[in-house]
Amino acid sequence: MQVLEAGAILFDMDGTLIDSNRCVDRAWRAWCAATGIALEEVARVSHGAPCRQTIAQVAPHLDTDREVSRYEALELWYGDDQAPVAGAGALLEALPAERWTLVTSAAARIAQFRFRQCRLPYPAAPVTAESVRRGKPSPEPFLLGAERLGLSPRDCLVFEDSPAGVQAGLAAGCRVVVVGDLDARQPGVVARIQDYRNLRLDATDPLRITLRTAA
Repeated sequence: MQVLEAGAILFDMDGTLIDSNRCVDRAWRAWCAATGIALEEVARVSHGAPCRQTIAQVAPHLDTDREVSRYEALELWYGDDQAPVAGAGALLEALPAERWTLVTSAAARIAQFRFRQCRLPYPAAPVTAESVRRGKPSPEPFLLGAERLGLSPRDCLVFEDSPAGVQAGLAAGCRVVVVGDLDARQPGVVARIQDYRNLRLDATDPLRITLRTAA
């Protein structure tokens, strides 16, 4: 067992709070089929990054705004293929509203759709793709998340599943808990869990989080 304390928690969305991997994979496959871009090129750079950033990188010859709209429409189309990560709903319900927020590379309409479909409480001050000039792995999203909660990044605990997200959280000065199978053993990564079923929250000040870490 491991005990962590934090002023607040900054959550990534895809793969961290919501298991949307199949939805995202199907959307990228359909987008690649429509545009002729190799799926392998997308897979190399897309995990944890904003779709606009990915599209600009793999398809600089295409109209980025148009292709972002196309891709986001595909994510909504395949949006029934997602579910909350085990225990995520109970954790969000137990957290005081002012002690957590969402920091995602997804557009606001995608984030709102996913939370609504999964019946998860949506935060008051989320950080989405539109909120920042530079997405993950830049620290900007997590710096803004901490600012919106009125806290220093060093007082925030980040939950992330992607290399880009972990890099962003660490660069912002936060401690990071990895969710899932990513092997990210480095200074600042304080734990790794598979899901939230073995996490216990004490909504004190600071928050006290007891968890059983993954091997």
